[in-house]
Amino acid sequence: MVSGLNKSISTVAPKKTRVAVNGFGRIGRLVFRYLWEDPTIEIVHVNDVCSCESAAYLIKYDTVHGTWSHDVETAGEFAFTVGNKTVTFSRHAIPKDIPLSDMNIDMVLECTGKFLKVAGLNEHYVEAHGIKRK
Repeated sequence: MVSGLNKSISTVAPKKTRVAVNGFGRIGRLVFRYLWEDPTIEIVHVNDVCSCESAAYLIKYDTVHGTWSHDVETAGEFAFTVGNKTVTFSRHAIPKDIPLSDMNIDMVLECTGKFLKVAGLNEHYVEAHGIKRK
């Protein structure tokens, strides 16, 4: 047995991946619900053409998947809360107009179904905001 060794365990939590969701239809809401439970992910922003009030209602009440167990409330025109966490919201039809550069986003989940080729995504996410494909 070795005496005198003091091993300390780091209590620093690993950095969460900051995520934005573009498109909050069937796929966007399903991905949001699934990733919300992942402790390594932090969903910080949603963009869709619907209102924030509609988005909050639709994430809480889904006709296929049922009522979500989390409390969801609107927090003004540009945010909603899930439990005690705030998710910002925007209504930009063109993805490069979303203010992602200001949010320190690591990953964007493109859920609109509008982009079928990587080149289209590059213009809106890599060139406009510096978000890299990983």
